[in-house]
Amino acid sequence: MTPWITLIVWIFPNLGQWGRTAHMEGAGNAAALLASGAEALYGNPAQLLSGTGLSWIQGYRMPYALPEFYQVYSGISWATVRHGIGVGIWTQGLPSLYRETHLLVDLAHRFQSWVLAFRPRLFWLQVSDPNVATVSATAWLVDWGVTWTSGAFQIGFHQENAAHGQLRVIEVTEDLPSTWEIAVRYERPIGVSWMAAIGPGGKGRIGVESWFTSGFAVRLGVDERNLTIGMGLRSGRWEWDFSGENHRDLGTTYGVALQYRPARFP
Repeated sequence: MTPWITLIVWIFPNLGQWGRTAHMEGAGNAAALLASGAEALYGNPAQLLSGTGLSWIQGYRMPYALPEFYQVYSGISWATVRHGIGVGIWTQGLPSLYRETHLLVDLAHRFQSWVLAFRPRLFWLQVSDPNVATVSATAWLVDWGVTWTSGAFQIGFHQENAAHGQLRVIEVTEDLPSTWEIAVRYERPIGVSWMAAIGPGGKGRIGVESWFTSGFAVRLGVDERNLTIGMGLRSGRWEWDFSGENHRDLGTTYGVALQYRPARFP
């Protein structure tokens, strides 16, 4: 199957959803609980309150076999110990075929060891049909997430498209499916995080992140049958993330992101 055909087969069952950041992808896409600040816009939204202050992220992802296909994301957030808000945009597509854009808002609140967050999104789809002009459609979606933390252990649940509409594109009505994830993270020894996640159909992911120094990390993971690897470089609150995934549908994909991470809790 050619890269173009496999891309089309992969796209349409995944409308209204997205991949993860380079940070998460490097650890098997099981690392939604590693996200903090603005990065939580693209994972469990409750992780927005995993740090305080200003946070920002900009990232890019592409498959090696089809560089015309792209994913670009950017977000900014502000959080206190109890409240947080973030806004972001995620866009992906193939210029000659389609483009989807997500405009996101993340609202989070802490209740002692629990954090609850909601993430409304405006989903905008453009499809290019060779027989007609470019057609656009929009839909409102709502995601939500919750986390509970006790010492080195954390568990989280989040659901994407919990409330969703339908898209009607070129005489076809597409129902946007809901998806969910339960994830756990355990940090021991300090600087090493072990993660596992499960989603619909029992699809599982595992990953590990290890900071060998305060400025260098290595990540490994398995997303179903896809192997992932990544690394992070950190200086103060700035962090570069790099990832690679052996995707069985899209081939090898690469990701890179630059983050200004939130301050950690004392």
